[in-house]
Amino acid sequence: MGNTSFTPGRAGEGQAALPKGLSLFRFILFSALMLGALYGGCGLYFNQPPPPGDIAPDGSSAAQWQPSVLWLPSWLLLHAGVFAGRGADGYRFSSPLGLAAYSSLNVMLGIVLVGAAGWIVGERTRQWWIRHR
Repeated sequence: MGNTSFTPGRAGEGQAALPKGLSLFRFILFSALMLGALYGGCGLYFNQPPPPGDIAPDGSSAAQWQPSVLWLPSWLLLHAGVFAGRGADGYRFSSPLGLAAYSSLNVMLGIVLVGAAGWIVGERTRQWWIRHR
């Protein structure tokens, strides 16, 4: 045990907490950014419109298929008509480049949405940590 002195550092850093330089706020924020990228990527997979004239996994035709709100980034982009339009036979992407741009924007939108929540949660946690240490 010996003679140890505690020198208060920044909130969430130090001996019994996170490694030096990785504050609690940054840990929560960067974790949320990673989860946001994962959420956007999963939205691409689970909310992918079926090809026009095909049958969706739920058994409906491509013309009747609707995106799920659970996967908010892709739902927002499909309803806004960004790089994809709804026709009589289902959703169609403007081009292969439009599909690539839609996919990238979907992941970025997932990062922004979950990252904003991570910022708020991280800041609240940092404030709580400062008050209660």
